[in-house]
Amino acid sequence: MNVSPQVLWSVEVPGNLLLFGEYLVLEEGGTGIAAGVGGPAICSAYPLHSPKPGLIILEGFSRPNGSEEEFFLDLGSPTMTQPGNWETEMPLLHAVWASMSTLVSSYLGKVSLPKGIRLRLDTRAFFYDDGRKMGLGSSAAGAVALTAALMRVFDLPGWESPGPVFPLANQAHKLFQKGRGSGYDVAASCYGGLGLFIGGRTPVWEPAIIPWLTRISVFPGEGPVPTGASIRSYSIWRSDNPDAAADLLRKNNQNIQELLYTETWADALTPARELKEIGIRLGDLLDRPARISDPSFSFYFSKASGAGNEIGFALSDDHTLGYSPVMRGLRWKNFG
Repeated sequence: MNVSPQVLWSVEVPGNLLLFGEYLVLEEGGTGIAAGVGGPAICSAYPLHSPKPGLIILEGFSRPNGSEEEFFLDLGSPTMTQPGNWETEMPLLHAVWASMSTLVSSYLGKVSLPKGIRLRLDTRAFFYDDGRKMGLGSSAAGAVALTAALMRVFDLPGWESPGPVFPLANQAHKLFQKGRGSGYDVAASCYGGLGLFIGGRTPVWEPAIIPWLTRISVFPGEGPVPTGASIRSYSIWRSDNPDAAADLLRKNNQNIQELLYTETWADALTPARELKEIGIRLGDLLDRPARISDPSFSFYFSKASGAGNEIGFALSDDHTLGYSPVMRGLRWKNFG
């Protein structure tokens, strides 16, 4: 990456992919296996030569060859200090501020406002050259990077570590997504590596070591699947079929646990296939097909990832293909 001499510091965050546990990670105690892969989202800080403290300008770069977007956060504005007054749909910068405003306010009573700063959030690595999304959670990765960056700007405790960053980033991403999602994507981007995700009101990420899961290839599926509508469909089906939903959750969690303790792919084959079938069954019940065409390269296992069949992943013996899980989530760089 070509670094301008003006850059003060930057943070890089990987993308994310849900391997097993579709929909069921939305449940209290529902488990899934996810990975930090691809990307990264990069948030860089530049000095802002402004006499006004507390002014933050965000430049957003997302789609390749697309124009940048610019957002402003002015702590001197009443709108910025009263998140409840904002519209339901807000830019990511404002959603991140809303998630941490109370915490910041408790510190701003003791310290002065930070100097004005310009942040640049770049998520172009999450798109193909033709502008299509890769499906590796650009908004969640962006939420993590921007949350960590603002925590550093305000010198909040733990800005350099995933533990303190995750709950604030998860809250911000939910605001940005209008309350949807389990948080697995935020957790995987924040912590990196492979992990067991446990859903619920207070989601948990537990790092996992799975010896046979070292390379993951991602490939496009049948077309875009609206995540919000899929989650609503699942919620309606679960309310109408509580016993069937509880049975699928039990089977999912049992197979996830079995998969976590496997040493070889031969041992993992049975629970992996069971988890694939659970995803396919849920997709059929929700009219969000989770069957996906096989990739064009040689592989020994493939399945759809997330809601429906928008993207898939495959495991292959060819270690030149795909991604290795990025073992660290937050990666800080200082310049100058």
